[in-house]
Amino acid sequence: MTLSDKELLERDAKRNIGEELLEAVRDIKAGKIGRVRTAAVSQVAEARHSLDLTT
Repeated sequence: MTLSDKELLERDAKRNIGEELLEAVRDIKAGKIGRVRTAAVSQVAEARHSLDLTT
């Protein structure tokens, strides 16, 4: 569902951005962060990194 410009302005007027940011900082400090993803590193990238070459 896409909101119109007017609906977005009305929604945003009711938000307390300062409180939302403070809550986000508290979550981060408490270790409640978002998703953590890891990616496998190929042998080629690992070799280039160990030789200080660009990847």
